[in-house]
Amino acid sequence: MLSKIRQMILAPAFAVAIFGLLGSSAAQAQVPPLCPGAWVDDFNTLDPTRWLVANEPAPGSSVTNLGFYDPNNVGVGDGLLTLTLTQTDTGVPNSDGNTVWESRGALIYTPDLCGYGTYEWTMRMGSSSINPLQPGNNVSGGVSGGLVFLNPSVTEIVFEHSAHSWQNGNGHSAPESIWFVNFHNVAPLEVVDEVEEQTFTEHPLADVYQSFHHYKFIWKPDSITYCIDNRRITVHTDDVPSDPGHFMISYFGRNFALWG
Repeated sequence: MLSKIRQMILAPAFAVAIFGLLGSSAAQAQVPPLCPGAWVDDFNTLDPTRWLVANEPAPGSSVTNLGFYDPNNVGVGDGLLTLTLTQTDTGVPNSDGNTVWESRGALIYTPDLCGYGTYEWTMRMGSSSINPLQPGNNVSGGVSGGLVFLNPSVTEIVFEHSAHSWQNGNGHSAPESIWFVNFHNVAPLEVVDEVEEQTFTEHPLADVYQSFHHYKFIWKPDSITYCIDNRRITVHTDDVPSDPGHFMISYFGRNFALWG
């Protein structure tokens, strides 16, 4: 069986500063409490009161890829949070005539809901390196990122890296780039598979999976400002969500020509 292993690593000092928690009816209907006003996590340990570890199916599952979030793929040590993605060709044929891959990634997320505020963290996107200081190769099949999310993309604000290069009639994406994307699904009962309310920007970042970068977004009621290494890159004023969501650090596998 063929297999691919790669890791996404977060350096110390993940910080969230919430300056405007929300009180909409949708938010009030959620069971989780709202985030505290401000906090910082140095990842010396994984605080179970602040983070939950997912053990469930992951996005990107298909007839050619079985995706899961595996708690065993979350590690903390030496002040670093490490998420591991393994992908194995099972050799089992599927209905399309291809073999089935099994992807086991990792996800941690806040049990609390987080609203308007400033979110910043230092991260190296997924690569084949298992050492945070050593170079690694880009290996297709993975999607890594940090995001605020409320299902089904009622709120979604994400820095995301796709480890696959593709080109079609809608444009081109390179693995040496980062995407800033926000969704505001205004009809979650009617829109299931595709959310139409989305705004995105692709930003070239040659060493996105080779080096640590400081990522930050500032979420206000009328805008989302995206920054890298304390430099403002872009501001989105369309499709700005309003409901608090869970903050997530995610690394999952896909076998899809247009993403991952």
